[in-house]
Amino acid sequence: MSGSAHKASGSTTTRPVLIVEDETLVAMLLEDMLEDLGFGAVSVVAHVDDALRCMQNQNYSFAILDVDLGGQSSLPVADALRERGVPFFFSTGYGAGAAGDDYADIPTLRKPFRMVELQSAIAQLSLPDMPPGLSS
Repeated sequence: MSGSAHKASGSTTTRPVLIVEDETLVAMLLEDMLEDLGFGAVSVVAHVDDALRCMQNQNYSFAILDVDLGGQSSLPVADALRERGVPFFFSTGYGAGAAGDDYADIPTLRKPFRMVELQSAIAQLSLPDMPPGLSS
């Protein structure tokens, strides 16, 4: 997906979720799953520059980062999220450790994934504004 797309519905969270994913079908799947889990506002971007720009204008509850965005690393976004204290996890087909040793403490959602695995990754973030049924 290029640029950003937003989907909103009734939600118990107060802040949106950022998805940084270059595969349109995966981004759409994540959007739908997050909506089903009670997260109403989702921003989707496919490029590092777009993600950094979105972060300047929005306060996110958490973020999901694809490690490899069409050959470009999402690690600059991970660094910016850490600096801002925004929890995040990686989504990748490469498995745990794909982001390197500096991110060994960050949860990884391995593609392909199911709803239960997404729920588990979100629960690991211990969000203060977590929808009912997701707390660990």
